[in-house]
Amino acid sequence: MGKKGKKLKVLFISRDRKLFSALARNAFTEQQKFFSLQQLSKFDPGYFQRKADLVILDYPRLDETRVSLIKELCRRHKEKGFIVLSEQPPVERVADLFKSGVDDLLAKPVEPDKLERVVQQVAQKKGWVSHPIKTILTSIGNRLRARRQELKFSLLSLSRRTGLSVSLLSQIERARSSASLASLYKICRALDLSMATLFAEL
Repeated sequence: MGKKGKKLKVLFISRDRKLFSALARNAFTEQQKFFSLQQLSKFDPGYFQRKADLVILDYPRLDETRVSLIKELCRRHKEKGFIVLSEQPPVERVADLFKSGVDDLLAKPVEPDKLERVVQQVAQKKGWVSHPIKTILTSIGNRLRARRQELKFSLLSLSRRTGLSVSLLSQIERARSSASLASLYKICRALDLSMATLFAEL
């Protein structure tokens, strides 16, 4: 899901109706809400604010005028995500766009599933969605901390019971480190917590 549990709003600006149809049908039906404009000239700031979290700009050629326009959009709307599609973009303009805040640039033709993956990566980078592994690690860490505090164990006390360092235990609880199964078993045993309970509904 997208921002705050809502669908991510993706604005696709292109004259390529076939590409839009393929993307809307195959890639964006579940987690994104998809909008389309045929050209940027029809695009006003109010519409942009209402309709877009992430903008996909499809330009067959990246001339100087279009590059300047994209850079201006990135400057004005730093909170938005930007993905550019283009055919054989010049290297110097690609570098310029990345410096200006474009999140990714893909050479056409592009498969819908590849673009979907890039959209998810940008959404994760922007903090709009959580990475599934990060979510699991956070849940595990929260459950271990809650159980430790319920038993009134300090991290030092748990360290002595498990043979694991205080630093590692702290990192596991804060989802800064992924624990091995052996380490999780030691922690669960020390906390009188079953592995089944720890992993329930993750």
